[in-house]
Amino acid sequence: MPPGSRMAGPHVRRIRTLLMKRVLFFLLLSTLPVWAVDPGGTSTLLRLSAAQLDEFDSTRWVTLTTDQQELLHHRAGVSPTRVQIDYDSPDGERAELACNIALKTSTDQIKVLHRFLLSDEAAKKKRQDNRRMIEASGPGTTKEIPEFAIDSEGKLWRWISRGDLESYIARDPKKIQIIYLRTPSSQPSKNTVASDDTLRQVTNYSKRQGVPTYVISKH
Repeated sequence: MPPGSRMAGPHVRRIRTLLMKRVLFFLLLSTLPVWAVDPGGTSTLLRLSAAQLDEFDSTRWVTLTTDQQELLHHRAGVSPTRVQIDYDSPDGERAELACNIALKTSTDQIKVLHRFLLSDEAAKKKRQDNRRMIEASGPGTTKEIPEFAIDSEGKLWRWISRGDLESYIARDPKKIQIIYLRTPSSQPSKNTVASDDTLRQVTNYSKRQGVPTYVISKH
């Protein structure tokens, strides 16, 4: 047996064990929910589960898991129970009224914007304050501002039909201040003839009812 081989054996085994631990550590990381942080620390990316995607499809809200809430609290100092999903970062008056906003960045991923994060209690108070402020402005200022998304098959968000939307507008068009319409220009599905047709039909009907529309297609 070569000199020093008895000492080399345990040393090599320790190195192999250390390397194996590192490999296992990185394999474990790859199985965890994907998240990342912007370089400036202004947002956090979270991957959505199938259940969260179903909730988003139905309500446009997402209930965060315990791990996601803990991550947000660690990164931003506060975390709500739920976040509301959008496609464009709020600006202007909408930014002043918004809270707990996340942007849909891919099929199963959202970017939670830290600057809009509030605790559940603080978010509830903000919404109440917003409503009181609007109501205090005088009659006619509490008009509805509905928002709908049109998918690549021409269906409206929440699966409301075009006829149902027209009935909704016709019930009390004077109560509606403006209707926001979104198109899936940069989401997984692109614009199609179906979505373009529905957008044109809804826009024209709203115009005939005296209700302005605003199309958001820059995502």
